[in-house]
Amino acid sequence: MQKPKIRLTLTNVLCAFPLFIFAQDPPEIIQIRKEYALIENNLDNQQIISFSNWYYEGTNMEITAYRDEITHEVVKLEIERMADWFETKNYYYLKNRELFFLYITGNSGTDWKTPEEMGFDPLNYDSGMRDPKKLVYFEYRFYYKNKECIRYLNKEKTVDYIPRKNETSQVDFSSTPNVQNDPIQVSYAGDYELVDMILKEIYGTQY
Repeated sequence: MQKPKIRLTLTNVLCAFPLFIFAQDPPEIIQIRKEYALIENNLDNQQIISFSNWYYEGTNMEITAYRDEITHEVVKLEIERMADWFETKNYYYLKNRELFFLYITGNSGTDWKTPEEMGFDPLNYDSGMRDPKKLVYFEYRFYYKNKECIRYLNKEKTVDYIPRKNETSQVDFSSTPNVQNDPIQVSYAGDYELVDMILKEIYGTQY
């Protein structure tokens, strides 16, 4: 059985920032929001560079980079990662080649059906062919300063998986509260490595 591709649609990238503002937000968070808005409001004036079929950590990636036509600096990376029953879109925001904000949206399968529920012989089946009973949709927001995460927010919503129906739907997170987590839990290393690889490809010997 061929697995349907779960597509993500981002109706408005400005939803990367929650509508509410935490009481007494520190200046660095306010500054990150300003830098983010500056990039988003000028995307139409940026040079677009695309890469297809990058393979990283077991998944294929489609990459779009936005490069400022005046400074020639990359200010945003959009990375779509796909695997079986897992898909994310990562939005990296950069200033002076340093990551200051990361927004991730995506979904993954969970609570897998048994071979019997799929109509398979339990003694002779491919476990990779099973369907999930549920899909977990998620949004993550990471705020960085000096290569350290200073704020980490997440939203998650679990829905029943209905074949050929909700695999292409957009989940409404408007009533789902943000959870503020301990930023110490976040490791920058993996994201820094990936961003570094892409920037080296773009800048070449100038990086």
